[in-house]
Amino acid sequence: MKITRIVKIFAVAALCILFIVILCFVIITRYQRAVFFKNLEVSQIERIVLYSFRGGENGEKVELPEEEIPGLVALLNQVRITGGGSEEFKNLTGGGPYRMFRIELTDGRSFEFAAGSSRYIINGDIAYETEDYELSKEIYYTYYGLVDEYCDKTQ
Repeated sequence: MKITRIVKIFAVAALCILFIVILCFVIITRYQRAVFFKNLEVSQIERIVLYSFRGGENGEKVELPEEEIPGLVALLNQVRITGGGSEEFKNLTGGGPYRMFRIELTDGRSFEFAAGSSRYIINGDIAYETEDYELSKEIYYTYYGLVDEYCDKTQ
Protein backbone atom coordinates (compact mmCIF):
# COMPACT_ATOMS: atom_id res chain seq x y z
CA MET A 1 0.00 0.00 0.00
CA LYS A 2 2.88 2.34 0.85
CA ILE A 3 4.60 1.63 -2.49
CA THR A 4 1.42 2.39 -4.41
CA ARG A 5 1.11 5.74 -2.67
CA ILE A 6 4.74 6.62 -3.42
CA VAL A 7 4.25 5.68 -7.08
CA LYS A 8 1.16 7.92 -7.26
CA ILE A 9 3.08 10.84 -5.71
CA PHE A 10 5.94 10.40 -8.19
CA ALA A 11 3.46 10.14 -11.09
CA VAL A 12 1.71 13.37 -10.05
CA ALA A 13 5.07 15.11 -9.58
CA ALA A 14 6.24 13.92 -13.01
CA LEU A 15 3.05 15.19 -14.64
CA CYS A 16 3.45 18.57 -12.92
CA ILE A 17 7.05 18.86 -14.10
CA LEU A 18 6.05 17.89 -17.63
CA PHE A 19 3.27 20.48 -17.60
CA ILE A 20 5.68 23.20 -16.44
CA VAL A 21 8.24 22.27 -19.12
CA ILE A 22 5.60 22.37 -21.87
CA LEU A 23 4.22 25.67 -20.58
CA CYS A 24 7.71 27.22 -20.53
CA PHE A 25 8.36 25.98 -24.07
CA VAL A 26 5.09 27.49 -25.33
CA ILE A 27 5.76 30.83 -23.63
CA ILE A 28 9.35 31.05 -24.90
CA THR A 29 8.39 30.03 -28.44
CA ARG A 30 5.52 32.51 -28.56
CA TYR A 31 7.68 35.31 -27.18
CA GLN A 32 10.43 34.67 -29.72
CA ARG A 33 7.92 34.73 -32.56
CA ALA A 34 6.11 37.73 -31.13
CA VAL A 35 9.06 40.15 -31.09
CA PHE A 36 9.63 40.86 -34.74
CA PHE A 37 11.79 44.02 -34.97
CA LYS A 38 12.96 44.23 -31.35
CA ASN A 39 16.64 44.70 -32.14
CA LEU A 40 16.30 46.92 -35.20
CA GLU A 41 18.40 50.06 -34.78
CA VAL A 42 18.60 53.23 -36.83
CA SER A 43 22.31 52.55 -37.45
CA GLN A 44 21.34 49.31 -39.24
CA ILE A 45 19.19 51.15 -41.79
CA GLU A 46 20.77 51.93 -45.15
CA ARG A 47 17.57 53.54 -46.40
CA ILE A 48 13.79 53.25 -46.27
CA VAL A 49 11.78 53.51 -49.46
CA LEU A 50 8.19 54.69 -49.19
CA TYR A 51 5.75 53.11 -51.65
CA SER A 52 2.94 55.44 -52.66
CA PHE A 53 -0.54 53.95 -52.72
CA ARG A 54 -1.31 56.26 -55.64
CA GLY A 55 -0.79 54.49 -58.94
CA GLY A 56 -1.21 50.94 -57.61
CA GLU A 57 1.68 48.49 -57.99
CA ASN A 58 3.51 50.93 -60.30
CA GLY A 59 3.08 53.84 -57.92
CA GLU A 60 5.82 56.25 -56.97
CA LYS A 61 8.65 55.11 -54.71
CA VAL A 62 10.43 57.75 -52.65
CA GLU A 63 13.41 57.43 -50.33
CA LEU A 64 12.48 58.72 -46.89
CA PRO A 65 14.61 61.57 -45.53
CA GLU A 66 16.94 60.56 -42.71
CA GLU A 67 14.98 62.57 -40.14
CA GLU A 68 11.93 60.32 -40.66
CA ILE A 69 13.80 57.04 -40.05
CA PRO A 70 14.11 57.14 -36.21
CA GLY A 71 10.36 57.59 -35.76
CA LEU A 72 9.55 54.70 -38.07
CA VAL A 73 12.16 52.44 -36.44
CA ALA A 74 10.68 53.29 -33.02
CA LEU A 75 7.27 52.12 -34.26
CA LEU A 76 8.72 48.95 -35.81
CA ASN A 77 10.46 48.09 -32.52
CA GLN A 78 7.02 47.86 -30.90
CA VAL A 79 5.59 45.42 -33.48
CA ARG A 80 4.37 42.20 -31.83
CA ILE A 81 3.04 39.27 -33.81
CA THR A 82 0.50 37.03 -32.15
CA GLY A 83 -0.59 34.75 -34.99
CA GLY A 84 1.07 32.64 -37.63
CA GLY A 85 1.68 33.81 -41.16
CA SER A 86 -0.90 33.42 -43.89
CA GLU A 87 -1.15 34.18 -47.59
CA GLU A 88 -4.95 34.42 -47.39
CA PHE A 89 -4.96 38.06 -46.26
CA LYS A 90 -5.45 39.50 -49.76
CA ASN A 91 -8.97 38.11 -49.80
CA LEU A 92 -9.71 39.78 -46.46
CA THR A 93 -8.17 43.25 -46.79
CA GLY A 94 -10.14 44.59 -49.72
CA GLY A 95 -7.01 45.30 -51.75
CA GLY A 96 -5.32 47.66 -49.26
CA PRO A 97 -1.61 48.46 -49.61
CA TYR A 98 0.48 45.30 -49.22
CA ARG A 99 3.73 47.24 -49.42
CA MET A 100 4.19 50.49 -47.53
CA PHE A 101 7.91 50.53 -46.85
CA ARG A 102 11.01 48.81 -48.21
CA ILE A 103 13.58 48.71 -45.45
CA GLU A 104 17.14 48.19 -46.67
CA LEU A 105 19.72 47.26 -44.07
CA THR A 106 23.43 48.07 -44.07
CA ASP A 107 24.27 44.33 -44.25
CA GLY A 108 22.53 44.04 -47.65
CA ARG A 109 19.29 42.44 -46.46
CA SER A 110 15.98 44.10 -47.15
CA PHE A 111 12.28 43.51 -46.58
CA GLU A 112 8.97 45.16 -47.34
CA PHE A 113 6.51 45.98 -44.59
CA ALA A 114 2.89 47.10 -44.36
CA ALA A 115 0.38 47.40 -41.54
CA GLY A 116 -3.33 46.73 -41.71
CA SER A 117 -6.05 46.86 -39.08
CA SER A 118 -5.14 43.57 -37.44
CA ARG A 119 -2.12 42.29 -39.35
CA TYR A 120 1.38 43.09 -40.49
CA ILE A 121 2.36 42.15 -44.01
CA ILE A 122 5.93 41.15 -44.81
CA ASN A 123 7.24 41.35 -48.39
CA GLY A 124 3.69 41.75 -49.71
CA ASP A 125 3.15 38.01 -49.39
CA ILE A 126 2.64 36.85 -45.81
CA ALA A 127 0.38 38.50 -43.23
CA TYR A 128 0.91 38.00 -39.51
CA GLU A 129 -1.83 38.69 -37.00
CA THR A 130 -1.51 41.16 -34.16
CA GLU A 131 -3.63 42.08 -31.19
CA ASP A 132 -2.14 45.58 -30.94
CA TYR A 133 -4.63 47.39 -33.14
CA GLU A 134 -3.55 50.81 -31.88
CA LEU A 135 0.06 50.35 -33.00
CA SER A 136 -1.04 48.89 -36.32
CA LYS A 137 -3.32 51.87 -36.83
CA GLU A 138 -0.52 54.28 -35.85
CA ILE A 139 1.82 52.74 -38.46
CA TYR A 140 -1.02 52.86 -41.00
CA TYR A 141 -1.70 56.58 -40.39
CA THR A 142 2.03 57.37 -40.28
CA TYR A 143 2.35 55.79 -43.71
CA TYR A 144 -0.49 57.86 -45.18
CA GLY A 145 0.97 61.02 -43.62
CA LEU A 146 4.39 60.29 -45.13
CA VAL A 147 2.85 59.60 -48.56
CA ASP A 148 0.96 62.91 -48.39
CA GLU A 149 4.13 64.74 -47.42
CA TYR A 150 6.68 63.17 -49.76
CA CYS A 151 4.86 61.66 -52.74
CA ASP A 152 3.42 63.35 -55.80
CA LYS A 153 -0.27 64.06 -55.25
CA THR A 154 -1.06 64.28 -58.95
CA GLN A 155 -0.67 60.58 -59.71
